[in-house]
Amino acid sequence: MAEGIGVVSEYATTVVRLFPDHAGSAIWFSSPLPYEESQLDAPLIADLRAWEDRHHDGLDSDYEWRTPELETHFHADGARLARRLADQIGDDFQVQYELGGCHRRIRGVGPARNPDAAAVFHRLADTAREEWSRLRKMVDQAAEEGHALGWRAD
Repeated sequence: MAEGIGVVSEYATTVVRLFPDHAGSAIWFSSPLPYEESQLDAPLIADLRAWEDRHHDGLDSDYEWRTPELETHFHADGARLARRLADQIGDDFQVQYELGGCHRRIRGVGPARNPDAAAVFHRLADTAREEWSRLRKMVDQAAEEGHALGWRAD
């Protein structure tokens, strides 16, 4: 095996990040996961959308919180949403969220309360592992043949 290639990212296999951005979803599993594809229950999706809206509405033009209270409430709501997400997808995954400038991780208690949503995350994780394995084999084969693989953006 070639050196320095690392392993498939936990952010594509076991850690679901929860944070608002301008991606149309606050759920990230390697990349933003559209709510419509997540199979999460409708009340959680509605609350996640509202939480994202509060984030965008709570910031000024310099991306600073308009008031400390808005920030405090936003982070408290995020922690509650992270717990609900973790419970829906089960203890095979961790949910990472920010609270007071620190990243926290929580895990659901027991099996997924929403097996359909958990299946989506398992399928995405399996796809990431398969892709990583395919790339790993390409790199190893190239190394065995005395070649080096590289990547560049043109």
